[in-house]
Amino acid sequence: YEECRRMFDLMDDDNSGRLEFREFLVGVSHIQVVNSESPQALKGVLKFCFKIYDTEGNGQMDFEHAKRILRVMNPEVADDALKNTFDEMDKNSDHMLDEDEFVTWAVDHQQEVFEHLKFVFAPIVEDENCLK
Repeated sequence: YEECRRMFDLMDDDNSGRLEFREFLVGVSHIQVVNSESPQALKGVLKFCFKIYDTEGNGQMDFEHAKRILRVMNPEVADDALKNTFDEMDKNSDHMLDEDEFVTWAVDHQQEVFEHLKFVFAPIVEDENCLK
């Protein structure tokens, strides 16, 4: 539910508490560019994904928080493997993952990441609380 609320908040540009059609189209366009070959478009999608899962909105995530997005991309991977991935992503070794670290890692692993990218949005779209 947190991710659903965060996605709504990110799309609600004017903070009205209502999603206007234009805001909806802009938000959906982030998902649609997954098939784009433009590096800038792909980075935009990755930044949007990071912001959705950054439910605290502080621009960084610890392992327990980041594990949610990593688990969505790799649902059958054990926690220790996810921790290894997190450590690989955490270039400055501060035990926090920021947007730049996430995007850099995802671009370096883009084939694997974009195979699973549609699943990043699946829990949000499938969450019945999002429809209420």
